[in-house]
Amino acid sequence: MREVVKLGASFNRVPMWIRYVNRIFWELLRFTLPLVPFCSCSSGSSDGAGRRSGFVPVFLFGVVPALDFGVIAAPLCVRLVSNGP
Repeated sequence: MREVVKLGASFNRVPMWIRYVNRIFWELLRFTLPLVPFCSCSSGSSDGAGRRSGFVPVFLFGVVPALDFGVIAAPLCVRLVSNGP
């Protein structure tokens, strides 16, 4: 059976200011980082003759998801390899 610890409401319901700022920072990054590839390729989305090229869909739906998967999978692979058999 677990021991019940009684603490004040400020201990677990009201975060410290540094935790609040940290949370806001990471939430802003979560929403703004996906805009970087979109903005970077949307300006150069036509070829010299003014026709729309296929670069944007390939970049947004092919390259960006592959890079996102690599960013997530790389630390996991390193961790699995470093632990050894």
